Amino acid sequence: MLAKVLKDEGLIKSINGVNFVHKILKKGDVIDRHNHPDKEIVFAVMKGSFEITIGEEEKYLVKAGEALNFDGTNTISAVALDDSESLVVLVNKE
Repeated sequence: MLAKVLKDEGLIKSINGVNFVHKILKKGDVIDRHNHPDKEIVFAVMKGSFEITIGEEEKYLVKAGEALNFDGTNTISAVALDDSESLVVLVNKE
């Protein structure tokens, strides 16, 4: 087998300090405020849309096909505005 389809929820792969996390949320589900101080984050929306709050004050509407990049020292919280899926990539800072 030359490839593997990754479709589970949660941490789906970790390679050399890069973690790939698949999130599946129903409309109205919340990702509670938290941070990842030692990471650089890319929050890519694959389905639906999210209202994402960075640093408790900046709000972003991120829709399917879009991604939000931020420093993990900032806090993040999010609410799914639709049934939504995202792939969150967390990269170790050098």
